[in-house]
This record gives sequence, C-alpha cells and structure tokens, in this order.
Amino acid sequence: MKTKSQMNRRGFLRAAGLIAAGTVAGTAVAKESKKPSPKEKKEPKKAPGKLQLNKLGKTDLLLSAISIGTGSGPSAQVIKYAMKSGINFIHTSVNYAGKKAIKEVAEAIKGKRDKVILGLKITWAPDDDKAMDNALKILGVDSVDIAFFNIHKADDVKNDKYRKGAERWIKAGKFKYIGLTTHSEMKECMENALEQGFYNALMPSYNLTMEKECEKVFADAEKQGVGIVLMKTKREMNEKTYLQAIPKYLSTPAVATVNKTLKTFAAVNEIIAASEKKLDEKQEKEIKKVAMMGMTGHCTMCGTCSQTCPQNVPVADMMRCADYYMADNEYYEVARETYAQIDVSKCVDCGKCEQVCPSEVPVKQYKSKLKKLFA
Repeated sequence: MKTKSQMNRRGFLRAAGLIAAGTVAGTAVAKESKKPSPKEKKEPKKAPGKLQLNKLGKTDLLLSAISIGTGSGPSAQVIKYAMKSGINFIHTSVNYAGKKAIKEVAEAIKGKRDKVILGLKITWAPDDDKAMDNALKILGVDSVDIAFFNIHKADDVKNDKYRKGAERWIKAGKFKYIGLTTHSEMKECMENALEQGFYNALMPSYNLTMEKECEKVFADAEKQGVGIVLMKTKREMNEKTYLQAIPKYLSTPAVATVNKTLKTFAAVNEIIAASEKKLDEKQEKEIKKVAMMGMTGHCTMCGTCSQTCPQNVPVADMMRCADYYMADNEYYEVARETYAQIDVSKCVDCGKCEQVCPSEVPVKQYKSKLKKLFA
C-alpha cells in the first residue's frame, strides 16, 4: 500500500510531467509519536544513544558518524535537537533553502559554537573576501572548521586559484581545513583533488550504485589521509532500505560521516539508531540490489553527458534539476534557480547525451519537460 508521502511525491512529479508512471521508487513516511507536534515545539522524551565519532582523515576533527545537512532547511529546533543527540557536524551554504538555512544554523549554534564542527560550502570565487566574510557574518562566527569548494568539472579542480584561495583564507583564519564538494564528474573531480595534494576532505554525492566506480578513489583517499563526507546517499531508496544501508556507508574506506538533511526529531532518532547497527553479508547484497533497481533510469551525476555534448551544454546540471533536486519534492526553488542559469538555447537536440548515458536516463524527455515547467 502506498504511503501518503509516496502519493504526494508521485503526484507532484507527474503533474510536472517529469516521470512516467512507476519510474520513481517510493519513500516511506517515518513513524512519529501518537501525538506529533507539527511545529516540532516539543522534543521527544527519549534521545538516542551516544554517536560514534570518526576522525576526518589526517585532521584533528572528530565528526559524529551521522551529521546534519541543511539543503532543504531544517529548523533551528531540529538542529538543536540533533546536537543534543550527539550530532556535532553541521554543513550549510548561503544558498540553501532560499538562503534561509544558514540563518537557522546561526540560531541553533548561538552560544554553542564550541560544541559543533561547522562546514561551509563556498559558492563564490576563491578571491571573493566580501562573500566569505558575509557568510561568516550570517553564521555569527569568526571562522568555520572546514570549507568546501563547490566544483563540478574535473578540469576546474586543477586550477591553481583554488589552492591559492584556500591557503590565503586559512592564513587569514577564515577556516582551518579545506574540502571539495561535487555532484558531477564526481570520480574525476575527486581523483584530481587528490592529485592536488592540499585538500583535507572530499564531499561527493554518492549512493551504493557507485561503489565499484569509486572504490579505488576512496581507498586512495584513505591512504593519503583525506577524509570523506558522504551526501545525497538516499537516492531512490525507500526509507527502510536507506536506514539499513547506513552501516554500509559508514564502513566505506575514508568515510567519516553520512551527511543528511534531517527535518524532524523522529528522523534524527531513526538515522542515529540505524548507524549503531551492523549488516550481515546477506543484508548487504539485498540492499545493493534494491539500490541498483531504484537508480535504473536515474541520473548518477557521472557527467558523461556534459563531456560528450558538442555544444558544451551542462546537461548534467539540467538532469540535476529534473532528477536530483526534485526527486524528494524538497528542492524545487533550487532546481528553478539552477535551470535559470543554464543557456538551454545552445542545445541542438542531437541526442548524443542520451546515447552515451550509462544509466539510460531519458535525457531528451527530461529536457523537454523542464523547458515546459520553467518556461
């Protein structure tokens, strides 16, 4: 029987014309208490057990195995509860949730800066001091613990301006460590980051279907002492399977934490409880099988389409709008803003992007529907 969440999600995507019936796996609704508070004003009486702390590569940072992301804007109350429950790493950006998320983080950590490890995504040029200072001002802090350059083209990772920017800002005390976050051409971006030799952490969009592809780069990261923060790990998995997969993610070489947007107290409790469990070989195989089935026909952000396009259209970014941001019906505004930055007029509908897609994503269909949706 389909949950209400499943029906709403399917209904939204069908209304937008982005998927055909039956192509998206459902998401189970987390069980709440019998009398849930819709505004999350009252905290549950019982908090989860103590979270495991993992060292992030060669840094001196000990991150909780589960950390909280703010992509779709959890409230300050939920962030505070996550902190009380043992989550000590918070990742945010000035652009998340219509620029509201970073303000919720600021409210949550007020007077508790020494209790948390802060991660900040750098979405501005590595010489834009004004943007950096503005982000820190909004957070209400003098510095963050680790900043992540937001790079999605493998060749761009090699640009020495990022090294110079990181060294200058670290010297100025803006942050202590530097990382790379990426959601396109991920394997190549991570490989190039390791070659640069100055990154302390990598934060890829990752799911179990990418295990074989990323096995070597994760092993190399571990050898070099570069820590891994996993994001977007739920892609097309139902809630039960996803929670079962958490121990698998945490056992991956170099992985220090799974970063997940958590919007309710129940979600905090459930993922922490999941992190304390262990998987046997049979369960692991079944989870990987379900993950593979769920991702069939969905974009894995490999970047093959963009690399193949003769017009240099960022096709992967377009697919991210259709099949990534909107997958959980939480990132509509981000999808709209991202799509607005793409010069779609350059596309000549040659179909090469769809032909080379290793996941058999119906690229042309998605592009057509996006054009209608955001026209």
